[in-house]
Amino acid sequence: MARNVVISGYDGGDCCECTCEGDDDDYKCMQFSCIDPNAPCVNDDDITVDMFDNCGYVSGIGDGWCDSNNNKEACGYDGGDCCSCTCESVWDDDYTCGEDAFFDCKDPSAACFGEETAMGNGDDSTGRSSDPDTEYEFVPWEQTEPLPTVDDAVEVGTKTEVSVSATAHDVRAGRSSGEVGCGEAGGNGCAANNARDGISTEIESRWSCAAKLLDDEGPCQIEFSFAEPQNIVDIQVAFWKGNERVRTLEVYVNGELTHTHESYADSTFNTLGVTANEANTVMLESVSLLSNEWISLIEVLIFVTP
Repeated sequence: MARNVVISGYDGGDCCECTCEGDDDDYKCMQFSCIDPNAPCVNDDDITVDMFDNCGYVSGIGDGWCDSNNNKEACGYDGGDCCSCTCESVWDDDYTCGEDAFFDCKDPSAACFGEETAMGNGDDSTGRSSDPDTEYEFVPWEQTEPLPTVDDAVEVGTKTEVSVSATAHDVRAGRSSGEVGCGEAGGNGCAANNARDGISTEIESRWSCAAKLLDDEGPCQIEFSFAEPQNIVDIQVAFWKGNERVRTLEVYVNGELTHTHESYADSTFNTLGVTANEANTVMLESVSLLSNEWISLIEVLIFVTP
C-alpha cells in the first residue's frame, strides 16, 4: 500500500485488477486498491481513495477477516468481512470467514444484518483486532521478582507524571497463556500503558506493535512524556521473547536520536546506556521490522536523578 502512489507508478499496476500481473505462487492478483486515474477500472474496485483517509489498515478490507475499526459505512463495512453472508476469503486462504475471526454484521444492506457476533481463536501472526467485548478466562500472574534498580537514581514515575502513547498496538483481547494479544492485565489489548504498569513477569502486560498495523507500514513508536524535565541516568527495557528474537530500537530524547540499541537475551532487562539532561520526552522506535515481525516491550524503566 505504501507504493500505491503516483511517484511509485501506483505500485506498477498491482493495485488495479485490470493492470495487475501476477503468475507465481508468492504473488497473485487477488486484492485491489485501484486509485490510478489512468487505469480503465479505477472505479470498479471496492477500495476507494476516500478509504485511505477514513479507514485504518486499508489493505485488510475485504480479506476475509473482520476488522472492527473498519466495520462502518465509510469503509464499506470492511469490504463485507463482518457479515457471514457477504464475507469472502480471497487472500490465499490466510483468513477463513468466521473460523479464525468473527462476525459483527452492521451493514444494513446485508441479508444477514444484525447477526450476533461469533468469536473464534485469534492468531498472533495476523495482528488483527478481535471483538473487544469478548471475555476470556484470565489467570493473573504474580510479580515474583523485584524490578531492577540503579544506584543513586529513581524511576521517573516516582518523581513526575509520565504519559505514554504509541503509533499502534495489538488491540486483541488475550488469554492467560499470553500467546494471543493481551487480556485483563492491559484491559485494552497490548496497549502502550502496559509498558509502564510495573509488571514485568506478566507477559500479557506488554505493548506490542507490528509495521503491518500502520497504514504506511512505518516504524512502531512508543513515547514517554514527562510533566517536568528530568535528568536521565539509565533506561532499561524488558523485551518479550527476548531469548528468541533480536529487535533494534532507536532512542530519541527530546526528538533527537541519541542511541541505537540491539536487544540481547542475557538478562530480562536490557540496559540501553542512555543519559540525558533536561529530558521532556523519550521515544523508542523500531528499526527494520519485516512485514511479519512484531516488537513487544513488557516494561520500560526510566531512571533519573533523585
